[in-house]
Order: sequence, then structure tokens, then C-alpha cells
Amino acid sequence: MKNIIAIPDISRHKFTFGELASSVELSVIASLRENNHAKAQRRKARKNTNTHRNTLRGFAGCLLVALCFILGSCDSGDIYPDENRRETGVVVKASFAFKELETFPAGYQILFGAFGNEKAEPLISKTIVKPKAGDNTTITLTNLPDNAVSLKLCLTTLGKQPVFTFFETDIPQSAADSIVIPIRDIHLLQYDRVQQQVFSYSCVACHGGSGSGAGKLNLEPGKSRANLVNVTANKDNTMKRVVPSNVEQSFLIRVLEQGGLLNTEHTSAPSKYDDDITLLKEWIKAGAEKN
Repeated sequence: MKNIIAIPDISRHKFTFGELASSVELSVIASLRENNHAKAQRRKARKNTNTHRNTLRGFAGCLLVALCFILGSCDSGDIYPDENRRETGVVVKASFAFKELETFPAGYQILFGAFGNEKAEPLISKTIVKPKAGDNTTITLTNLPDNAVSLKLCLTTLGKQPVFTFFETDIPQSAADSIVIPIRDIHLLQYDRVQQQVFSYSCVACHGGSGSGAGKLNLEPGKSRANLVNVTANKDNTMKRVVPSNVEQSFLIRVLEQGGLLNTEHTSAPSKYDDDITLLKEWIKAGAEKN
């Protein structure tokens, strides 16, 4: 910034040479003092700025030292592989031939997946779409998780909660880069599935327990078939609860499809109900066998 000297206006006044010189001298001195004061203020501002900068630098340095100390005293976060676990990248390829496709579910799902020990849901899985009759289904799972211990073909809820397992095999601890499961026949119509999907999942809350169950009908595992097949119905002694190979004469199906036969209605049920009825009918048609 240039120094500016204020010159007094003398156009309207008459001065002697001495007075004029004295006036100019005073103006110059005043201007120089003002400029010196401005310079001092600027130097003070720069000094304060430098002081603030040095303070921030010092604080940043302390923070960096503290951070290094904290990080140095903690675990590095590295994950070291368990020698007993497999390496990642294992690929699984499995093939299945589904039988009794009329019982392929709609309100449930069938999936093939890798399972661990800590939770019921699969770690990774693929849902299987209903195949055409005679077609085989091949599923590939990639990057098998390290904590996977088994491979399962399951009937599950839409939330992937297992209901029934059609096929299961353990995963070798020293698995190679790929696991191949040769084609297997999967029978969708099984009494054990009827038990798990229908009786255990929807019925045993009333038809179970330490007694004989509601209506003297116990549908717990190991007891359901003996309480159903060729057993006279309590409410209609002209009918059997289940007549092998005869759906129309089985009182169980009438109760589930028709209203007004019992004091407690059985016709209202969740969205999966159609799947349950279909499975029961197909089981009875096939002879209500325990297979």
C-alpha cells in the first residue's frame, strides 16, 4: 500500500512562506504517523494469525500422536484364517430330479443352500422354481462361506425358515475347489413331510400335548398316523378319519374343507393352507403310507 500525504487546501487562504512550510510539515508528520499505525496493526494481525496456526498445528500433532498410540495398542483387525476351515471360493453343483410335482409348494418354497451351526436360515441359498415333468434341476452355489457345515435341500417358509429337509449332506473340512452332488431323486410326497408341514406346523398346538388332544386326536410325531388311518371319527361314526386311497370318504378332508362339521372351525387358515390340503389329499390318494 502506497503512503499518501494529505496536502492542505490553500486556495482560499493567504499564507506566508513560513506558515505554509510549517503547515505542510505538520500534514506530512500526521500522515506518516497514520501509516505507521496501520502497518503496526497489520503486523499484529499477522502475528495473531501465525499464533493461531501454530496452535492448530500443535493440536493436530498431539491428536496424531494420540491416534497412533491408540491404534498401536489395539488389535490390528486382521482376520487370520482358521486352519480347520476351508478357503473361500468353493463352488457347489447339485442336480435333482423331483417326483410327485403335484405337491410342489406355492405358499412355501424349496431351496438349496449352505447352512451353518449358529442359525436355522441358510448362509447362502437359491430358490428352486417348479420344473416341468421329466426335467432335472441343477443348482450352483458359488463362494461357499467358511462357516458352512452342511448342504440342504429344504422346504421353507417364504422367510427361509426350514420346515422339512428332503436332502442333506455334510461339507468336508478339506473341501476342494468344487463339490459335485450327482443327480438324486427327490420325492416330494412323504409322510414325514406331511407331519412337519401340516401336523407339527399347524395342528399340534390343539391336537397334542400330554393328553389325547382335542377331539381325542393326537397329531404329534409318531402318533398322528395311528390316530388317523382307519380310525372312526368322533363326530360321525359312519366315517373314518382317513381312508387310504379315498379322499372323499376321509373325514379329515371334509373337516378342513367344509364348515359346520365341528364346534371349532378348521376351514380358515394361513395363505399356505392350499398347499397343506393338496399335500394331505395326495398322501391319502397314495395310500396314506408311512414312508
